[in-house]
Amino acid sequence: MNYEFIARTLNLKHPVPTPFDLIEIARMGIPKKSINSLAECLHIPISELIQYLHVSERTLQRYSPDKLLSSAISDHLLQIAKVYSRSLEVFEDAEDASMWLKQVNISLGNVPPMDLVDTISGIEMVLDELTRIEYGVFA
Repeated sequence: MNYEFIARTLNLKHPVPTPFDLIEIARMGIPKKSINSLAECLHIPISELIQYLHVSERTLQRYSPDKLLSSAISDHLLQIAKVYSRSLEVFEDAEDASMWLKQVNISLGNVPPMDLVDTISGIEMVLDELTRIEYGVFA
């Protein structure tokens, strides 16, 4: 997993050479503007991404772009960025990765992978499916 890519996806300025750095960043909080960066990478509206984060759009509208999100929201945003990063590693093309995340997937209960990123368990399922695809194991 490329942790630096995850940081770039969220437009973070911190170096992120290890997963421990991701933990520290989540604890400190990620700036609100990172939501915009990730939504742009995923090719989805910000309002859709916000639904996966379990925070109201109205609450986030009150935040300045540089305001740090709570550690829970920051961690969840990092996990979704990890899903995007992993899909890009597997498909080796941003458009293919984005398309796969939005298409119905039989192995994931006939729902698009993005519909599962609202929970950590769902994120784990999507990451597991990406690993199966990478190694040619079809469920």
